[in-house]
Amino acid sequence: ADPSLFPAGRAWLEPQMRLWAGDEMFGLLARVTHSGLPAQFALFYLLTMITLGSGAIVLARRLGCSWWTVATFLILLTLKHRIAKTGANSLEGYFHPRMLAFAIGVFALAAIPARRFRQALIIILLAALIHTTTAMWFAGVLVASRRAGRTRPLEALRETGEAAHLAVRSKRDITVIARTAASGLLQLSG
Repeated sequence: ADPSLFPAGRAWLEPQMRLWAGDEMFGLLARVTHSGLPAQFALFYLLTMITLGSGAIVLARRLGCSWWTVATFLILLTLKHRIAKTGANSLEGYFHPRMLAFAIGVFALAAIPARRFRQALIIILLAALIHTTTAMWFAGVLVASRRAGRTRPLEALRETGEAAHLAVRSKRDITVIARTAASGLLQLSG
């Protein structure tokens, strides 16, 4: 890879890469199994799609959806569109750690309606091992939902909106998002 092709890439990616252990895990797996990265990524893509589908089913059923609604939800998850102001798609046609972390995060969302906040936190921490910034969004949802149980719904909605605005406004500064999520997660243990 030629770093000169992406001169701004280092400034954007370096803060995230300090938090991410996935590259080391994939490298170790390749060395231990003597498999190439293409074979690993194909396997992980399959694992991601199975995890995403399973998580969607659990979430929808936990929300009381019928099986027809679950089927519709699964179909909607397959629609691919570009996420605004990013180069990412909502569903990639190849393996990306962000998608696996998202699929795991859906299970965290499924734990929230059952008020299993500690279980959701553990699942989010697992997702953070795979893709830190994706897990932070789920941590934000967990903090907001936990806060919603303690305050009036409109106040919790306002706070969630403020947190989302902060995340979008400061997308170049991952440490601000990390500190915000961490302070909310510390409240979960109390």
